[in-house]
Amino acid sequence: MIRRRVFRNLMESKVQSKNCKIDNDRVRGVGLIIFDVGSHKGESISQICDVIFDPKIMPKVAGDEIEYDKTDDSNFMKFHSFEPNKENVDSIHDVCKDIIGVDCIINEVAVSNKKGVVEFNISRSDTSSIEHYNEKIFKHPSKVEKYKPSKTIEVTTTTLDDYVKEFSIDHIDFLKIDVENHEDKVLEGTQTLLKNGKIEFIEIEYHGDGNHWKREVEVYDIEKYLIPNGYELIDNQKSDTLRHWTYQYKATTTCV
Repeated sequence: MIRRRVFRNLMESKVQSKNCKIDNDRVRGVGLIIFDVGSHKGESISQICDVIFDPKIMPKVAGDEIEYDKTDDSNFMKFHSFEPNKENVDSIHDVCKDIIGVDCIINEVAVSNKKGVVEFNISRSDTSSIEHYNEKIFKHPSKVEKYKPSKTIEVTTTTLDDYVKEFSIDHIDFLKIDVENHEDKVLEGTQTLLKNGKIEFIEIEYHGDGNHWKREVEVYDIEKYLIPNGYELIDNQKSDTLRHWTYQYKATTTCV
């Protein structure tokens, strides 16, 4: 599993790096900072916690150098969740309240390349995006019910560069982006963080040929923000059932 390898590497780099100045409290409590852009109903938060708290990974990854207390609600991980669909926010709260050792900051906003207010499309299949659906797919009756927007709402947008500046966040250990064909716009609004190597691992759900969307996004549209800033592709996997791929990138020059 990709995430198991990523988090093992992440924990090892936290403790073993000799070139980075790491605050003692952060080492002792680990203090992972995870951004979940496109949280939906909190599925990724739950999945990441299952991996992190797996005894095969933690705390053995660095022997006795990592100490953490899972009874301390603020000791271990901090999730910054971004989900503009109000109907999903309660589900994220429910996920977070049952996980000891995790602090969740839930932001009811969309992430894009600029601040503002935009239309947000929600389909009957509970898929949602700032992007507009490709009306050609509605010629297929089987897809009409599933993908045609059931409603459109107005949502506030922010950028990750603006967000970390506003809340004085110095780094991101793991960034997950799943925003239904808007991934390139999220990265466009993350340029300062990327250029300064402030994000260690990035996981992106890439939605392929844009079949469901009017605006097509190619892998190049994503990697043009990553490769020039020192990020390398470490793995990718295609979903067995969905038309998307999971891409994992690691910063080669990061020192967080």
